[in-house]
Amino acid sequence: MDLKKSSTGLFQLFSHKEQRWKKAEAITREWIECFYAVAKKQNSTAAAESLYIAESTASKRIVQLEKYLGVKLFERNKRSVRLTAAGQVFL
Repeated sequence: MDLKKSSTGLFQLFSHKEQRWKKAEAITREWIECFYAVAKKQNSTAAAESLYIAESTASKRIVQLEKYLGVKLFERNKRSVRLTAAGQVFL
């Protein structure tokens, strides 16, 4: 049985993610600190201020972490951010 042709496609999905993880850089401490601050404060501006960084830097770190993990960690609107289910698991 060729696992790549299985009906579930799980092996293909795993193989694809494995390749992506090999190409991606390592998770940085700054990404984790930023994620935790945004999750705790539920506001990216307040989180950035608590970390003494610009809001654009905080947003960039969150986007980099989401890209690395391949999941959306926050639902964003103009006033606040909320953890997604994946964000809650990551927290």
